[in-house]
Amino acid sequence: VRPKEVASLHHTPRKSNTMGCCNSKQKEITRPSVIRKSATLEKNELPLSILLTGGQKLRESNLTGRGVKVAVIDSGVDKDHPGFNGQVKKQVWYRKGTPLEEDDHGTHVAGTVHLMAPQAEIYDYRVFGSEGKLDITDAIAKAIRDAADEGCHVINMSLGG
Repeated sequence: VRPKEVASLHHTPRKSNTMGCCNSKQKEITRPSVIRKSATLEKNELPLSILLTGGQKLRESNLTGRGVKVAVIDSGVDKDHPGFNGQVKKQVWYRKGTPLEEDDHGTHVAGTVHLMAPQAEIYDYRVFGSEGKLDITDAIAKAIRDAADEGCHVINMSLGG
């Protein structure tokens, strides 16, 4: 088993944007700091969340995602994270803004996909951020169309709001 790098979250308060809504009170947002550290995984050692959702059974059935393209339409994926082992094959960012160290939801989602299907190819479509030529709704629609045109078998969107 090769050494892998994993991200661990440490909830350290940092100055961040304030968020206001329909009233004059504003709340300060505390964002987690993502710190990477080296780790190794023993043979067949998988995170509990992957075991509980059937990741071990998939591997035992030789279902590793080989030949499957998965689009992650989200806040962007840190393709250089060594835990992906080069499986982030394409990045198309329609919007930009918040650094991935502060908004790592897309990386987290892609990491879950990768742990469930380690040989699947991940296609990253960033549709969130404060800047971009397309508004968010148009960016999402374009990402869906582009992922389909690109031949993605699965499109993952965990959009909130």
